[in-house]
Amino acid sequence: MKEDMNMKTKILSCVLLFSCFIAVHAQVKQSNVSNFIKGNITDKTEAVKNSSGKETEQLSLKTVDFILQNYEEIGTDDRDFNTLAVTGILSLPVSSVKNDSTIFTKLYKLFSVFNDNTIKITILNKLVQFQENFPSRESVQIINETLSSALAAKHAGEVEKTAIIALGKIGNGSSFTVLYECFQSETFSPLKKEISSALGNIADKSLSEILQIISNSNVEQLNEIFVLIKDHEKISSSFKAEVAENVLLQTINNRAANETSVLSDLKFNAYNLIVEYKWARASSLVIQYFAQAKDEYSAGQLSETQFVQIINGFSNIATPEASKALSDYLGEINKKTEKGEKSSDVLVLTVIKTLGNLGSINALDQLLMVTYLDYPEKIIAEARSTLTKLKW
Repeated sequence: MKEDMNMKTKILSCVLLFSCFIAVHAQVKQSNVSNFIKGNITDKTEAVKNSSGKETEQLSLKTVDFILQNYEEIGTDDRDFNTLAVTGILSLPVSSVKNDSTIFTKLYKLFSVFNDNTIKITILNKLVQFQENFPSRESVQIINETLSSALAAKHAGEVEKTAIIALGKIGNGSSFTVLYECFQSETFSPLKKEISSALGNIADKSLSEILQIISNSNVEQLNEIFVLIKDHEKISSSFKAEVAENVLLQTINNRAANETSVLSDLKFNAYNLIVEYKWARASSLVIQYFAQAKDEYSAGQLSETQFVQIINGFSNIATPEASKALSDYLGEINKKTEKGEKSSDVLVLTVIKTLGNLGSINALDQLLMVTYLDYPEKIIAEARSTLTKLKW
């Protein structure tokens, strides 16, 4: 009997403890909500800070609504009011978008009416956070417009820096165009590192915009966009090669009457990127460039080292057209040799070895001719060795 009483006492104690826990928990929960509803601005801020779980979502949404309903009366320069706004926006969970489909519109409104940098930066970061689960083209557009307005006003501060970083995460092709305008702006020069990173991050989804920039750029601008794409580690090799192809096309088609060192170097570097990634699609363009490179080498605008590097690059563009172009060049050298004009041994050996790497039967006649002409023995020996590498 005594044991039964003890058991009942224990059970009753557990029930009472559990009831107290539920009551206290409900009281705390109710206290945060009631404090927000009944309290002053500081009380509301503390209520949001002290909330958790579903209560946080409820109070953060209430905060956003409260700010929107009262900013005209209180003003947008009140420190306590702005602190409440920042607290409410920061606490918005991603799930709040599901429960309030107008939250994006509300955030856009807050962004437009407040000049407080902290509020604007908080909203920008929240839009990025939402974007992964709830993609919004309007969010990207608003951030694009923020930078465009800053460009027009010649202002680049912390809000603009945050906008640049945000577009590097969620931007699109239109964002690339805006960011590139910032990249070229003197006003945004202190943020060039952030802009460069953002441009690289979204380059892969901005090909049409990049090609448009390339088609409308002068040599210095072409070089700038090329270096930007080439040096960014997050951009794919195929994308870099395609950009290099278009840069090379633009520079070949717009060859200056007096070749500048910038133009010559840009063509050389674009070509090297094409062959580095074995971009055989640009084979015909490579041949066009080779024709110009021969002239530039003869005019002293390309060093022998550079020209040798160009010839070596043909090994990575193993097309019949490339083999024929190089075989024809060996024919030009042979004709000069027949006339008693001496060519660089290094250059001739490079041509012969590259033809061996290509292995095209197109090179047969010119390689045979080398063995009959007055070349140094090492060149004749290399030609004979290369003949055995040709693919019949």
